[in-house]
Amino acid sequence: MPTMTGPTVNVFDDRFEQVIEQFENDWDVHRPNRIANVLEEHDSEDHLALISELVRIDVELRNKVCDPFSIDQYSDEFPELIDHPSLLYAIGFEDFRSRQRFGLPVDVERWKQIPGIQNETWYSSLLGDTENVSARNDPKQSTSEKEQRNRKNTPLDAKLEQSLDQIGFQVTELIGRGAFSHVYLATQQDLADRFVVLKIVDRSMTESRSIALLQHTNIVPIYSNHLVDQKTVICMPYAGCVTLSDLVPDGDKRRLSGEEMVATVRQRVRDSQISKKPQSASPAADDLSAMTPLDRISRLDSSDLITWVFKRIASGLMHAHARGILHGDIKPANVLIRNDGEPALLDFNLSHLIDSATAKHVGGTLPYMAPENLLGMVRHESTLSVPSDIYGFGVTMYQFATGRLPYTAPNSKSDADLTRAAEDRSNPVKWHSGDAVPPSLRTIIENCLAFDANDRYESAQQLHDDLDCESKNIPLRHGHDRIGTRLRKYAKRHPKLTSGGSVAFLIAMSMIPLIGLAAAWRQRSQQAGVVEQLNQFSERSTRVLASMIANPVRHTEQEIDAAMQPLADLGVLDPAAFDVSTLDDLPNEQGSKFRENMLRHINQVAIFEADRLITDSRSSPIKPSSLRRLDQLQVAGTRVLNGRDSRSHQYIEVEKSRIKGDRQAVKTKRDKASQTEMTSDTEVYLEAVRLLKKEQWGEAVDMLTSLADRGAIPPELRWTGLGRSQYSERNYEKAILSFTQSIERSPESSRLRLLRGLCYLQLSRGNPAEQDFSEAIRLDPTNWKALTNRGLIRLGRNQAPDAIEDFTTAMKFAPDPGHLLLLRSRAYRDLGDQEASQRDFDEVMQAKNLSAASLVSRARAREKSDPNAALSDLQAALAMDPNSTEIQLAMASLLTIELKRDAESIECLNEVIKKQPENKRALANRAVLRARLKQFDLSKADALAASAPPTTGRNLYQAACASALLPDQNSHIRALSLLSQAIRSGYEADNLAIDEDLDSVRKMPGFQAISRTYQLANLMKGKQSKAASKELSEPLLDKTADVVE
Repeated sequence: MPTMTGPTVNVFDDRFEQVIEQFENDWDVHRPNRIANVLEEHDSEDHLALISELVRIDVELRNKVCDPFSIDQYSDEFPELIDHPSLLYAIGFEDFRSRQRFGLPVDVERWKQIPGIQNETWYSSLLGDTENVSARNDPKQSTSEKEQRNRKNTPLDAKLEQSLDQIGFQVTELIGRGAFSHVYLATQQDLADRFVVLKIVDRSMTESRSIALLQHTNIVPIYSNHLVDQKTVICMPYAGCVTLSDLVPDGDKRRLSGEEMVATVRQRVRDSQISKKPQSASPAADDLSAMTPLDRISRLDSSDLITWVFKRIASGLMHAHARGILHGDIKPANVLIRNDGEPALLDFNLSHLIDSATAKHVGGTLPYMAPENLLGMVRHESTLSVPSDIYGFGVTMYQFATGRLPYTAPNSKSDADLTRAAEDRSNPVKWHSGDAVPPSLRTIIENCLAFDANDRYESAQQLHDDLDCESKNIPLRHGHDRIGTRLRKYAKRHPKLTSGGSVAFLIAMSMIPLIGLAAAWRQRSQQAGVVEQLNQFSERSTRVLASMIANPVRHTEQEIDAAMQPLADLGVLDPAAFDVSTLDDLPNEQGSKFRENMLRHINQVAIFEADRLITDSRSSPIKPSSLRRLDQLQVAGTRVLNGRDSRSHQYIEVEKSRIKGDRQAVKTKRDKASQTEMTSDTEVYLEAVRLLKKEQWGEAVDMLTSLADRGAIPPELRWTGLGRSQYSERNYEKAILSFTQSIERSPESSRLRLLRGLCYLQLSRGNPAEQDFSEAIRLDPTNWKALTNRGLIRLGRNQAPDAIEDFTTAMKFAPDPGHLLLLRSRAYRDLGDQEASQRDFDEVMQAKNLSAASLVSRARAREKSDPNAALSDLQAALAMDPNSTEIQLAMASLLTIELKRDAESIECLNEVIKKQPENKRALANRAVLRARLKQFDLSKADALAASAPPTTGRNLYQAACASALLPDQNSHIRALSLLSQAIRSGYEADNLAIDEDLDSVRKMPGFQAISRTYQLANLMKGKQSKAASKELSEPLLDKTADVVE
């Protein structure tokens, strides 16, 4: 039976939820007028909705006990239903769904009399359905039939379509359907009409919250989640509409090659609405020119293709299980084949937390369910587990390899059929003589399909390990290879030793001139040597570039030299040492891949070097000799490009002109660069790096996110760049997930541990932060930033001696001790050693030639005692690091709070917002200042932008202050609403009782309620109420300067 979706379910308040629950508990099939009696006792404005819900429950329970009835009985008893067809549709759907669930006959004639029912999706699908029991046993339909059904453009409800349009989505076509959902292709209008996939679910669900925890190449991610007209709308990237079910071979054609898979994917792209609809910028997933993974796939035979696909699916499943999430419904239809060929798990709608006590239902699709799940349905128990997912994985793999299911699917969900199907799964897996499945793959599949869950792979990690072994032709680690299989694998790994090559060589010697053979042998040996050398370079390059992007601030000459070393070792910087044209002679597009790797390394290092020189040029003119590195990189880049246009290369030319002070050349070259298209993933990545250097974090995130469905950029680089951008945008939870991905790929990186620890620290999660900092120090004892931040945690825990030890050790490796001396001064003060504390403090106050970070720290330390000197420190720091928005924010705070120069403060905030238009912290601050200066319209616009979700409690509080300063009553009401949201978010508004910006709303009744709520929350947390006379803290400043990034 097809999976279908039904009408929206009613939503009730708590009182009616109790009525409905009581009705269900007291239900008795023999009790007459059971619905009417409830309605008499509970009169309501929602009379019709209550009737509908009670009837739906009655229908389900009657079907459960096999009590015969017709829908007409309900419309006769409650004639008001006739005037509301949507309620009858909902009742009809409940009847269909429950009859299907309890194994009762499903006949379209049963609902035919409901007026307009033929327009309902579930009924029209059922009416046109031709599946029968034998089809369920062999569920692979012809591709043309499936496409015709799935591509039918089912119109949306007009109201829902209008609501979607209001939040920026325009639906294009229906591309799939599930048991409780429809899946549509749409465009997102406020993001350049990019194509997205909308999954519209007729019920509340946890799928989006589950997938939000998952960020992996082989899991379809979520962009956003919306509640629209009581439906859950999940927005996901569009990456194609081919699933594994489209590729399961027909019964008479048991082998699917990589070439056939590529042909199917590319044909689907050409046939899609995207290729037919004119677009100014088509989505990255549909750029056929960039599909190099597909080209690789096309060379795989049947067996290698199975291994390639399912190893990647196992990687995604391993990632989900590692985060405590089960899939619950693995089957071919839930594996997307992206337009670049990469498989990705989707539809986590049955997902559960591993070992969760809240999982109350058994879900899945019958043919793919493990025997314990089928028996769990009989007992009405949840039996979802890691082995359940592995079983579904095995069924899917078997079906893809053979074109059939390993076991007969249950004919219905009746207890007898489910029990019979479970027992059938105790038989050994059957293989046919025509199944071209190698012995090792059979062993892997059989381990997945073991009847006893304890006999299956213990984890997705073990499953992935064995698939990885198979891909490398080495013996399985967890399964058992027979001797013959081991010998065949050895022969594949060492073809020269096992192919009789020596005999062939002697024969060839007698037939071909010796010099010809020697030349051919030499050419192959040279190519093999070049490839090995380039592979080593690529591995080094990824490590170096990831380290640079993890810390995109100014780099020293020594760091730039170290980053150029892999290029120098390869000979790329010396035309006489490395001939780039030799790349063209490499087979299988290896040359193109290595060109991109070289260009990525050359131009990323050039971006960082240009930035370093620009900063130096602000203090003194740059000598021609100082351009040596940049010139070398430019020449090497030109050679690698070989005449091809490159946006990143042109922007480096722009920066070189800027270094020389040639403003006219800067303008001309910048205009040319901005108009040059990014024609490859490498160019997109390098543009993201350029944006990172300019602290345009949001745009960098968009660029890096667009690379998620592509395979050209090493994941370490993409995840590290994403994490760094998310951290700088203060999106710490997402940054933790991104850095975790990077750490999985680069476990020896001290820098990545530091960055993830900083995220935990910003979220006040001290224990995991300290663990990451300690691990960073173990990996690199000279990591002074990790030492400093661990010292901060220990200082906050009143462990002053340990903190002093960390700060003292950090001073040995830090570029200057200013910031650390201030921290150690504080630690000595807490320890009671006033003399040592004052000595450190005085040393910083008298120090010269401090770094930008230490200048900011010194400014913080004396902002109250000598605000003008503090301002001078910040101005000096900004001269050293002019791109730093944090310094400009600190300067804005100082100008406002200590110096009362609001107009100048606004100028600083304008610079921040010019660089980062979506910096809500700066917008919130500016909103308050503009309101104080009577710039009401401008203030209102800033407050609206700063309070728009997603935002922070601090920004909501600031927007509330700005709204309270506006002259109209509506703004004051909005101020209370924003204030309430800020308090609910956990923001510690300790100045609530004395903040002058809130004076206009202080006497409003709502303010008193908010104040009492805040005081009560503090009492519940055991927090001591701060005295009203406490010195006013900075409302425009988050004191995070102690943290060292």
